[in-house]
Amino acid sequence: MGSLQLDLGKLKRFPLRLHIQRALGPDRLEHHRSQCLAVVRTNQRLALRHRIAVGYQNRMHRGREAKAHDRILARTRHRLDPKSIGRGQLAHIHRGLGKNPNYSQNHHKNCLHSDSPLHDDFARQAVATGHASILPSQRHRNGAGENHMSQTSTADTLALNGGTPVASPSIPFMAPKLHPQDIAAAHAVLESGMLRAHTNCAELEKQFAAKSDANFGLTCANGTCALQLAYEALLNRGDEVIVPAWTYIATASMLVARGCKLVFCDSLEDTMQVDPADIEKRITPNTKAIAVTHLYGMPVDIDAIQAIAKKHNLKVIYDCAQSHLASYNGKGIGAFGDACTYSFYATKNLGTGEGGLVTVNTEALNREIGLIRSHGESEKYLHTRIGFNYRMNDITGAIGLSRLQRLEEETNARRTAADKYDAHFASVDAVETPTRTKGANAAWHLYSLKLNLDKVTCTRGEFIKALIAEGVPSAVHYPKSLTDQPAFADVITDHPPVARKLATRVFSIPMHHELSDEQIKQVVDAVTKVASAFAN
Repeated sequence: MGSLQLDLGKLKRFPLRLHIQRALGPDRLEHHRSQCLAVVRTNQRLALRHRIAVGYQNRMHRGREAKAHDRILARTRHRLDPKSIGRGQLAHIHRGLGKNPNYSQNHHKNCLHSDSPLHDDFARQAVATGHASILPSQRHRNGAGENHMSQTSTADTLALNGGTPVASPSIPFMAPKLHPQDIAAAHAVLESGMLRAHTNCAELEKQFAAKSDANFGLTCANGTCALQLAYEALLNRGDEVIVPAWTYIATASMLVARGCKLVFCDSLEDTMQVDPADIEKRITPNTKAIAVTHLYGMPVDIDAIQAIAKKHNLKVIYDCAQSHLASYNGKGIGAFGDACTYSFYATKNLGTGEGGLVTVNTEALNREIGLIRSHGESEKYLHTRIGFNYRMNDITGAIGLSRLQRLEEETNARRTAADKYDAHFASVDAVETPTRTKGANAAWHLYSLKLNLDKVTCTRGEFIKALIAEGVPSAVHYPKSLTDQPAFADVITDHPPVARKLATRVFSIPMHHELSDEQIKQVVDAVTKVASAFAN
């Protein structure tokens, strides 16, 4: 049977049915009507998919979605009897197909079934070329009238759906770039030829410890090494240590490396910091220490932690990787605990590419960690214990020392930005701002919101995707509780519930010292816009 070719331009002056009948003959007219019906149905399926993509189905609960889909398809089957296809509908079909450069005369014959591989290809072509639309005469019949359009008008403005982004260009998520003086400091070391740990590292140790209200500082290769140095000096193999399930993996993984037994505890949902009450519940006669993270730059309830430690004679190691120059009750966080560990990774508030530091408050511990850091060497080629090579080089020390000179100013700028975020987001029901620990002055390495999933019809991932399209980058810190990480499968006894819940809700927005008032407003506007589009 030869291919059917119709010159639709010549048919406009005469009734369309008559021309089709003349071209096909009476025997093939009914067959052609069935083909057109199939294309109409395919078109309508594509329209339904397109609506889902732009947020139409996001306004329904999942149970209602399936029912609505069935109702629409049922109405479509009822109305589109092959013999009832009228002139206007046939003309619309041919106009749509004629505009699609990828359409071949026999293509629609292969696209009659939704489970055909070619159906998805046809769908992609239709959406890409703008022809995946329900016939105009069918829109109101299918329940997509004026009332529905008013409900979806906000979603249609999302940049994800072709609307105008709130921020263009996108707002930087962080500001880690080096200043000219940082580069000059590194260059001076390169020119000196003294690349190993030297005067810059020594001065960085002294100044950072002083700014943190600690007595001693020891630079090292990175933040993970800092944890390992503290654990190696303070703990023994087999020690039972309580550690939060809601933190970055290094806090716990370096305890495993030390040979300790992990006991995971939960966190508080409002501050997202470790829950002191849950720590105390998990203490046993074998517990020797608590390893606690000041997460996102927010200090934990240090008074409560120190009281528990004193009561049960426990050591305390604070992971301060994200909390440079944070304070608690007017004191730098270096004043508390047996040891505090810091990371100078490139994206941290004080970033040197890689690098770390440990602060302590006793001379004995300072000496012990110093030995462990450099092969246990007490003097040239005299090794009094087993150690590692975890030293920082002086290029890194020079960059860190240079950046430290403006860290207080930059930290205060972060605090100002956090205050403004708090004020603006207070009226946005879809998100919760981070609650501040009483007495704490955070360093605000990250500003992590919590999505109220009962207030929106989307997942966190969909929310973030829409936010990024608006020019506001976002990231999840963290997508899993540590008890759900495969690396700890052999040591898990339970799954702290708040940590698991936080893993489904948190997302971080831009936070750094260079945020302008306009950028803060754009971030808030974008979150508000996306929240409104997905409002439950």
